[in-house]
Amino acid sequence: MLLGNHIFDNSSHEAFIFASNDFNPIHADAVLARKTISGKPIVHGIHSFLWALNLLYLKKNKIYQKFVIKFLKPVFLNDEISCLWDDKKELLKIIDKFGSCLVSIRCADMASNYKRTNHGLNTSMDLSIKTPNAIKFEDLSEGLSVKRFCKTDPKHIGDLFRELEKLFGIDVLIEVVRLSSIIGMQIPGRDSIFSQCRINLKLTECQPSLTIKSLDHRFKLIKLDYAGINLNASLEAFFRPPPITSDNSKIIAEKTNLLKRLPNHKVLIIGGSRGLGAWTAKILASLGSDVTITYNLGEEDAIEIQSDINRYLEGKCDYFHLDVNSISDLKINETYNQMYYFATPKIFGKQDSEWDEIIFEKFLSCYVNNFENIATSLIRSGTKKILFPSTIAIEKPVSGLEEYIEAKSLGEEKCKNLEKFFNIKIFTPRIDRVLTDQTATIFPTKSNDPFSVALDLIKIMNS
Repeated sequence: MLLGNHIFDNSSHEAFIFASNDFNPIHADAVLARKTISGKPIVHGIHSFLWALNLLYLKKNKIYQKFVIKFLKPVFLNDEISCLWDDKKELLKIIDKFGSCLVSIRCADMASNYKRTNHGLNTSMDLSIKTPNAIKFEDLSEGLSVKRFCKTDPKHIGDLFRELEKLFGIDVLIEVVRLSSIIGMQIPGRDSIFSQCRINLKLTECQPSLTIKSLDHRFKLIKLDYAGINLNASLEAFFRPPPITSDNSKIIAEKTNLLKRLPNHKVLIIGGSRGLGAWTAKILASLGSDVTITYNLGEEDAIEIQSDINRYLEGKCDYFHLDVNSISDLKINETYNQMYYFATPKIFGKQDSEWDEIIFEKFLSCYVNNFENIATSLIRSGTKKILFPSTIAIEKPVSGLEEYIEAKSLGEEKCKNLEKFFNIKIFTPRIDRVLTDQTATIFPTKSNDPFSVALDLIKIMNS
């Protein structure tokens, strides 16, 4: 049965950030979140759990004391989701618009006459931190114990979950909310993905403590036990891959030392502040080309690449802001010999196998319409060669990437038309999966070395 629909907006999301003190960048920083496997900020798992629990109480007047929560897929900000209740299975599900399950909550031990007898918490020693721990999996050991936790904000918690506060009391909610910052800020901290949680609302006489129960080195999975005053919880989290960065320019220079130089080249790299674009910029500059890179959100990334190139390499680097959805941002003050087009929306992470017209339109705009506008403008200003990286998935389809594949295929057709109309050369190499922020996954997946791929693209452009 449908309990209700909801959209987690920026207002409630920010309120939970301050309520929980969970400032993990996958939730709290749009620029840094794009470098994670989600590609953009996601709703805290505990926030989605408490919202569903609150809805169950309001709609069905059901109260439980034990929960098994599985965070199966991310809940994104500003996406409509729904909450379903299966009375026989005592199962809550948060689903997306396609019916794909995002969060599963199995309930047990119904307490129709729940009595609020929770113990107060001593929060005087709680931690006031805003930056998550950057812990390495290898530095952890089983049995490690923690007894101090991130400071929560009772007022924000009460404002978000008024009915649950009246039912369970603020101290119970503080300990539930605390579970979010344990994972996102403390252990694993910055590079975490909350996977599963078991909660048992149970009064104890113990001071809160957290213990590492086990470590799975193969999958970098950590299991923790939280013993609280008002509840016990078992937590599971993966270490997600840290942001993928390009080699510094000193290393790039060493790798390209014996290669043919490319002086007197002025190259524009659309989307050159990160990923394959950043590698391409550094390699070209190491070969003597002057490069200009564009960024959309990450100006700090662009500044860092510019500084690195200008400090160590033969070629020089400049940068400017460009949102490919707004061609008015493109101010052409000089002629570029070549243009590389690495602009892209998030490729992976579609929630369902069904065709999604909204996702397709995003790909179509980027790879066809916006590319055509930018390419046409540059060609008329004197650009002679353009690289439009396509995908091997056109030949070897991948389930879940149908919209991406179709848009790239149409992009190839657009390149042929532009090539014929303007009598220039546009290269459309079909490349395989490359190790970048876009392709990084929790589980080991084969990806090609970005240096080798970028070098091959440069050779294609200068053959």
